Amino acid sequence: MHVTPICRIPSTAVLLFALGAVIAAQERHLDRVSTGVLFARSAFAHGYIHGYEEGFHSGDMDLQYGRGMRDPASLAPYKHPCAAYRESFGSKKLFKSGFEDGFRAGYSDAVHEEKFHAVESLRNVADRITATPKDATAFDDGFRDGYDTGRRQGADDEKNPSVANPINPPCLGLPEVYCDAFARGFHVGYTDGYNNQSNKDSPPAKLQASAK
Repeated sequence: MHVTPICRIPSTAVLLFALGAVIAAQERHLDRVSTGVLFARSAFAHGYIHGYEEGFHSGDMDLQYGRGMRDPASLAPYKHPCAAYRESFGSKKLFKSGFEDGFRAGYSDAVHEEKFHAVESLRNVADRITATPKDATAFDDGFRDGYDTGRRQGADDEKNPSVANPINPPCLGLPEVYCDAFARGFHVGYTDGYNNQSNKDSPPAKLQASAK
Protein backbone atom coordinates (compact mmCIF):
# COMPACT_ATOMS: atom_id res chain seq x y z
CA MET A 1 0.00 0.00 0.00
CA HIS A 2 1.34 3.39 -0.97
CA VAL A 3 1.45 5.92 1.87
CA THR A 4 1.81 9.59 1.09
CA PRO A 5 4.30 11.18 3.50
CA ILE A 6 3.28 14.19 5.54
CA CYS A 7 6.27 16.07 4.19
CA ARG A 8 8.57 15.00 1.44
CA ILE A 9 12.22 15.16 2.37
CA PRO A 10 13.86 17.83 0.20
CA SER A 11 17.20 17.20 -1.44
CA THR A 12 20.43 18.28 0.23
CA ALA A 13 20.78 21.09 -2.31
CA VAL A 14 17.33 22.44 -1.46
CA LEU A 15 18.06 22.28 2.25
CA LEU A 16 21.34 24.12 1.91
CA PHE A 17 19.79 26.75 -0.32
CA ALA A 18 16.90 27.36 2.06
CA LEU A 19 18.70 27.11 5.39
CA GLY A 20 20.00 30.65 5.70
CA ALA A 21 16.78 32.32 4.60
CA VAL A 22 14.29 30.31 6.59
CA ILE A 23 16.02 30.49 9.97
CA ALA A 24 15.80 34.27 10.03
CA ALA A 25 12.21 34.15 8.74
CA GLN A 26 11.15 31.71 11.48
CA GLU A 27 12.41 33.99 14.23
CA ARG A 28 10.92 37.03 12.55
CA HIS A 29 7.49 35.42 12.46
CA LEU A 30 7.53 34.41 16.11
CA ASP A 31 8.94 37.74 17.26
CA ARG A 32 6.30 39.89 15.60
CA VAL A 33 4.45 41.81 18.30
CA SER A 34 1.12 41.71 16.49
CA THR A 35 1.05 38.08 15.32
CA GLY A 36 3.80 36.18 17.12
CA VAL A 37 1.45 34.75 19.75
CA LEU A 38 -0.87 33.42 17.04
CA PHE A 39 2.00 31.62 15.32
CA ALA A 40 3.17 30.23 18.65
CA ARG A 41 -0.34 28.86 19.33
CA SER A 42 -1.09 27.55 15.84
CA ALA A 43 1.22 25.51 13.64
CA PHE A 44 -1.37 25.90 10.89
CA ALA A 45 -1.24 29.71 11.04
CA HIS A 46 2.56 29.60 11.18
CA GLY A 47 2.71 27.36 8.13
CA TYR A 48 0.17 29.59 6.40
CA ILE A 49 2.35 32.72 6.64
CA HIS A 50 5.39 30.82 5.35
CA GLY A 51 3.35 29.45 2.47
CA TYR A 52 1.72 32.77 1.65
CA GLU A 53 5.10 34.48 1.42
CA GLU A 54 6.51 31.74 -0.81
CA GLY A 55 3.37 31.65 -2.98
CA PHE A 56 3.23 35.42 -3.36
CA HIS A 57 6.88 35.50 -4.43
CA SER A 58 6.32 32.70 -6.97
CA GLY A 59 3.21 34.39 -8.35
CA ASP A 60 4.95 37.75 -8.59
CA MET A 61 7.82 36.15 -10.54
CA ASP A 62 5.37 34.57 -12.98
CA LEU A 63 3.63 37.92 -13.37
CA GLN A 64 6.79 39.94 -13.90
CA TYR A 65 8.26 37.49 -16.38
CA GLY A 66 5.00 37.22 -18.32
CA ARG A 67 4.58 33.51 -17.71
CA GLY A 68 1.14 32.00 -17.79
CA MET A 69 -0.61 31.09 -14.57
CA ARG A 70 0.47 27.73 -13.28
CA ASP A 71 -0.93 25.22 -10.85
CA PRO A 72 0.70 26.21 -7.54
CA ALA A 73 1.08 22.54 -6.63
CA SER A 74 3.43 22.09 -9.60
CA LEU A 75 5.94 24.64 -8.28
CA ALA A 76 9.08 23.61 -6.41
CA PRO A 77 8.51 25.65 -3.20
CA TYR A 78 5.03 24.15 -2.81
CA LYS A 79 6.52 20.67 -2.90
CA HIS A 80 8.75 21.36 0.12
CA PRO A 81 6.36 22.76 2.74
CA CYS A 82 8.44 21.58 5.67
CA ALA A 83 11.75 23.20 4.69
CA ALA A 84 11.05 25.86 7.32
CA TYR A 85 9.46 23.54 9.89
CA ARG A 86 10.88 22.94 13.37
CA GLU A 87 9.56 20.50 15.93
CA SER A 88 8.99 23.35 18.39
CA PHE A 89 6.33 24.80 16.03
CA GLY A 90 3.88 22.02 16.89
CA SER A 91 2.06 19.67 14.53
CA LYS A 92 3.98 19.06 11.34
CA LYS A 93 0.79 17.93 9.61
CA LEU A 94 -1.00 21.20 10.41
CA PHE A 95 2.06 23.28 9.49
CA LYS A 96 2.12 21.54 6.09
CA SER A 97 -1.62 22.05 5.61
CA GLY A 98 -1.30 25.75 6.47
CA PHE A 99 1.68 26.17 4.16
CA GLU A 100 -0.18 24.69 1.20
CA ASP A 101 -3.28 26.81 1.79
CA GLY A 102 -1.19 29.92 2.25
CA PHE A 103 0.87 29.22 -0.85
CA ARG A 104 -2.21 28.94 -3.04
CA ALA A 105 -3.69 32.14 -1.62
CA GLY A 106 -0.45 34.07 -1.98
CA TYR A 107 0.15 32.87 -5.52
CA SER A 108 -3.36 33.87 -6.60
CA ASP A 109 -3.08 37.30 -5.00
CA ALA A 110 0.27 38.00 -6.69
CA VAL A 111 -0.63 36.94 -10.22
CA HIS A 112 -3.85 38.94 -10.02
CA GLU A 113 -1.93 41.98 -8.79
CA GLU A 114 -3.70 42.04 -5.44
CA LYS A 115 -1.93 43.43 -2.40
CA PHE A 116 0.02 41.26 0.02
CA HIS A 117 -2.73 40.94 2.62
CA ALA A 118 -1.74 37.96 4.76
CA VAL A 119 -0.02 39.88 7.56
CA GLU A 120 -2.94 42.29 7.85
CA SER A 121 -5.47 39.44 7.91
CA LEU A 122 -3.55 37.55 10.57
CA ARG A 123 -2.95 40.69 12.62
CA ASN A 124 -6.68 41.37 12.63
CA VAL A 125 -7.48 37.94 14.09
CA ALA A 126 -4.55 37.75 16.54
CA ASP A 127 -5.98 40.36 18.89
CA ARG A 128 -6.26 39.32 22.54
CA ILE A 129 -4.79 35.84 22.07
CA THR A 130 -3.04 34.72 25.25
CA ALA A 131 0.28 32.93 25.24
CA THR A 132 -1.09 30.24 27.58
CA PRO A 133 -0.53 26.82 25.96
CA LYS A 134 -3.79 25.48 27.44
CA ASP A 135 -5.75 23.42 24.91
CA ALA A 136 -3.09 24.04 22.27
CA THR A 137 -4.38 21.21 20.09
CA ALA A 138 -7.97 22.46 20.26
CA PHE A 139 -6.88 25.97 19.26
CA ASP A 140 -4.85 24.76 16.29
CA ASP A 141 -7.60 22.41 15.12
CA GLY A 142 -10.17 25.16 15.51
CA PHE A 143 -8.15 27.67 13.50
CA ARG A 144 -7.60 25.14 10.71
CA ASP A 145 -11.27 24.09 10.62
CA GLY A 146 -12.39 27.72 10.69
CA TYR A 147 -10.07 28.58 7.82
CA ASP A 148 -11.39 25.71 5.69
CA THR A 149 -15.01 26.63 6.40
CA GLY A 150 -14.40 30.32 5.80
CA ARG A 151 -12.63 29.70 2.51
CA ARG A 152 -15.55 27.65 1.21
CA GLN A 153 -18.08 30.21 2.44
CA GLY A 154 -16.15 33.10 0.93
CA ALA A 155 -16.06 31.40 -2.46
CA ASP A 156 -19.79 30.70 -2.30
CA ASP A 157 -20.65 34.25 -1.26
CA GLU A 158 -18.64 35.74 -4.12
CA LYS A 159 -20.72 33.69 -6.55
CA ASN A 160 -23.95 34.67 -4.80
CA PRO A 161 -23.25 37.96 -2.96
CA SER A 162 -26.90 38.55 -2.04
CA VAL A 163 -26.75 35.74 0.51
CA ALA A 164 -25.59 36.66 4.01
CA ASN A 165 -23.89 33.85 5.91
CA PRO A 166 -22.90 34.58 9.52
CA ILE A 167 -20.10 32.70 11.23
CA ASN A 168 -21.60 29.72 13.01
CA PRO A 169 -18.85 27.78 14.78
CA PRO A 170 -19.89 24.17 15.52
CA CYS A 171 -19.36 24.62 19.25
CA LEU A 172 -21.77 22.13 20.75
CA GLY A 173 -19.80 19.99 23.16
CA LEU A 174 -16.46 21.43 22.03
CA PRO A 175 -13.96 23.46 24.08
CA GLU A 176 -14.44 27.22 24.14
CA VAL A 177 -10.89 27.68 22.88
CA TYR A 178 -11.79 25.69 19.74
CA CYS A 179 -14.72 27.98 19.00
CA ASP A 180 -12.61 31.09 19.54
CA ALA A 181 -9.93 29.83 17.17
CA PHE A 182 -12.55 28.70 14.65
CA ALA A 183 -13.93 32.24 14.38
CA ARG A 184 -10.42 33.66 13.92
CA GLY A 185 -9.51 31.17 11.21
CA PHE A 186 -12.86 31.71 9.50
CA HIS A 187 -12.08 35.39 8.88
CA VAL A 188 -8.75 34.60 7.23
CA GLY A 189 -10.20 31.80 5.11
CA TYR A 190 -13.21 33.86 4.08
CA THR A 191 -10.98 36.59 2.64
CA ASP A 192 -8.94 34.04 0.70
CA GLY A 193 -12.00 32.19 -0.59
CA TYR A 194 -13.77 35.35 -1.69
CA ASN A 195 -10.72 36.85 -3.40
CA ASN A 196 -9.54 33.67 -5.07
CA GLN A 197 -13.00 32.85 -6.40
CA SER A 198 -13.50 36.35 -7.82
CA ASN A 199 -10.13 36.14 -9.55
CA LYS A 200 -10.77 32.87 -11.37
CA ASP A 201 -12.52 34.36 -14.37
CA SER A 202 -10.32 37.43 -14.76
CA PRO A 203 -6.80 36.72 -16.10
CA PRO A 204 -4.24 39.31 -14.98
CA ALA A 205 -3.68 42.15 -17.44
CA LYS A 206 0.06 41.53 -17.68
CA LEU A 207 -0.48 37.85 -18.42
CA GLN A 208 -3.14 38.70 -21.02
CA ALA A 209 -0.72 41.08 -22.72
CA SER A 210 2.07 38.52 -22.75
CA ALA A 211 -0.17 36.00 -24.50
CA LYS A 212 -0.87 38.30 -27.46
